[in-house]
Amino acid sequence: MQYKNRKNLYKILFITILLGFTISLAGCDWLSLGLLNIFDPQAQIRVDYRLDNLTAEGIANIWFTIFSLNEAEFIGEQFLFEYYNEGIKIPE
Repeated sequence: MQYKNRKNLYKILFITILLGFTISLAGCDWLSLGLLNIFDPQAQIRVDYRLDNLTAEGIANIWFTIFSLNEAEFIGEQFLFEYYNEGIKIPE
C-alpha cells in the first residue's frame, strides 16, 4: 500500500512540475508572455489620453502619453486610430 501511494505521489509531482514549466514558458494570465519574454522582450505599452479645449461643436485637442509597462525599449513608427460613434465607424 505504501509503495502505491508513493508511486501516485511521484506521478502528481511530475505532472505539477511539467505543468508549471509549460505555463512559465508559454505564459498565462498570471505570467504574461512567460519566461520566453525575458530573452526576446516585447514592449507592453500603455496609452493615456487627455482632451483639451472642447468646443460646442464637439471638437477638441487630444494629447497622448505612451509609455512602456515592462521597461522594454520600443520605437514607435506609426500611430493609427479609428473613430467610432455609437459602434459605427466614422470614415476618414
